[in-house]
Amino acid sequence: LSSLDKFKLFSTTSSDQEVLSVTANSNAATGSFEIDVSRLAQRHKLGSTEHLNDATFAQALTIEVGGKSLTVNAAGDSLTLDEIRDLINESENNPGVTASVLNVGDDKQRLVLTAEDEGFENSITLSGGLETAIGLGTINRNAADEMISNLQDLDAEFFVDNYKVNTPGNNVSSVIEGLDFQLMAVGVSTATVNRDASGVASNVQKLADDSGAIKTAGL
Repeated sequence: LSSLDKFKLFSTTSSDQEVLSVTANSNAATGSFEIDVSRLAQRHKLGSTEHLNDATFAQALTIEVGGKSLTVNAAGDSLTLDEIRDLINESENNPGVTASVLNVGDDKQRLVLTAEDEGFENSITLSGGLETAIGLGTINRNAADEMISNLQDLDAEFFVDNYKVNTPGNNVSSVIEGLDFQLMAVGVSTATVNRDASGVASNVQKLADDSGAIKTAGL
């Protein structure tokens, strides 16, 4: 009896598990909601133009994410894309970015920066000169395979019973009290919440069994 949550159990279903998964906690209420996912949240990605594997660059690069920043090559050394990648990934002051180098053939490569977290609030801002020298630019695409021009499109967009909602990630727990949504793909799904009668009955039976055990023990 010390935890009434054990008697407030709910079961959930999603009419299309490929679009949406849903779970409920003890704060949920029974009901159903039509969820229309029009856009999934993305991690911001920037890619450079192609450069020879042995090309070097002496410009600095400042990377800022969410108010935290990192500057690499402030001394103006001549660095390859591989060396720039390693400086970013190995820095203790990394603000939340992973750098990688893609070898694209013909002894050429590209530098790619990826934000560690989804959404516009975690988008990457660059300055210092290197971003221009190697041609870094956003490479995220939308569901229509078009290049994103507005970074706010990095946020998820979906409709709950025709009301539009935007969130920075695809794991959503702040829209309907007691429900957690995991947005999986663009599409429509109906989330249904029912009282879990069998789960409540099981806990009631456990309470009865524990009470009998206490009486048997003479307590």
